[in-house]
Amino acid sequence: MVRTSHPGADSALLQALTLVSRAAGEARRVTAVIPYMGYARQDRQFLAGELVTMRHVGRLLRCAGASRVVVVDIHSGEALRCLRGGRNVSAVPALAAHVIKMGLRDPVAVSPDAGGARRAAHFAREAGCGLLVLGKKRDRRTGRVSVSADARDMAGRDAVIVDDMISTGGSVAAAARLLRGAGCRRVHAACTHALLVGGARTAMRRAGVSSIIGANTVPGPASVVDVSGAIAGAIAP
Repeated sequence: MVRTSHPGADSALLQALTLVSRAAGEARRVTAVIPYMGYARQDRQFLAGELVTMRHVGRLLRCAGASRVVVVDIHSGEALRCLRGGRNVSAVPALAAHVIKMGLRDPVAVSPDAGGARRAAHFAREAGCGLLVLGKKRDRRTGRVSVSADARDMAGRDAVIVDDMISTGGSVAAAARLLRGAGCRRVHAACTHALLVGGARTAMRRAGVSSIIGANTVPGPASVVDVSGAIAGAIAP
């Protein structure tokens, strides 16, 4: 069963549950492939009273009859643990291969925060380029983002901001402004899930982002990198 969670995460989950339930009535095992898991950022309680939605999503999928769940670049290890044996497929090799073909000048993979450092380092290894990790602070109540880093060596180079998903584009825009201010020639954004809600694309362009590259885990004009082969490899017996 293949069903991504964007757009409309609530309705997509309901469709996935009904399809899994129907398939479980006929099949020995059911694998639910959810390339973009829409609730993955709700993997812990940040503010008092918040629900940890991912725990309930995992339970619902198991109760519906899913033997295992395959996702692509889920937001965190904690979210993956909610799926109990779920398989996480990396889109980084495919994204890096696409960026290599762009012919960038002395490129550097940039993580917008410390939490994404491992992903950006993986990208840097695949692309054979440098690595820079930014410091990020986000106000949980207002959503306002600020970034900082020692970017003195970025002048004249091309930067690729690497993230698992881009939603409103606030983190990428803040990173792009810092990088452009440090003298970067061009700034590109590469992510697995290019949600680009609201005015995200406009905000990033205004901040100096030259291009936005995403995988085809969600529909959209930026979703140009095919990861179907990686998913197929994960579900093959």
